[in-house]
Amino acid sequence: MSPKVLKRTNLMISKLEKRLKPAAGRMVSAAERRRIKAQIESLKKSRPKPSKPRTPAIYKSAAQSLNEEQKERQEKQKKQAEIAKLMDEERQRIATEKRRRKDYHERKDKIAAEKRKQAKQGKRHETARTAHRNFPSSVPKKDWRTLPGKATAEDIKERDRVSAISKKRYSRRGTGLTAETKATMERRAKAYRDRKAALEAQKKKQPDGSAQQKKTSESIKKWAEALKKVLRKIRGGK
Repeated sequence: MSPKVLKRTNLMISKLEKRLKPAAGRMVSAAERRRIKAQIESLKKSRPKPSKPRTPAIYKSAAQSLNEEQKERQEKQKKQAEIAKLMDEERQRIATEKRRRKDYHERKDKIAAEKRKQAKQGKRHETARTAHRNFPSSVPKKDWRTLPGKATAEDIKERDRVSAISKKRYSRRGTGLTAETKATMERRAKAYRDRKAALEAQKKKQPDGSAQQKKTSESIKKWAEALKKVLRKIRGGK
């Protein structure tokens, strides 16, 4: 206990003792007296016992003081070594945990990549969960989740394959491919086919590129010949 705390404790004890003494116009009940006495006792017990005065260093022998200094130094070194050991153990634990977590994620990614590879090669049966997990990596979302006509034939084929797996997986739960979703998919596929057919028809309607080019080159030649004749007349029939 520090001197300040001891002083404060003594002050509190003296105040409580004053309250026990009857003053003018104030009476203390028996219950109150018992409570105050109990408080005083507890405060007195909490005070430390006066320690024996330390013998000044000048009265100690040189060897004894040296031994004490050495002991203090040894204790300090021991504490520092314990702290260093604990810190080193904590660092090792953190490093091990980081390495373990990294290894786990690397192993998990490697297994997932191998499964995707096997699924693409047709060596592994895909479930609904794995199909959906592998789907975004193989086909960009912007192609199959946007407006009709934006998705390519490969995207539509892949989407249908994944949807079929989902339907098979969740049909018993009643959360399979709904009629509305199926109609939307069919509409998108039809829009894509119509657009492709229109492009093909437009290509057929356009004239042959080589014939058009030949025609243009002939007209340029004729225009050049006419220009030469005009220039000859200007120069004097040369």
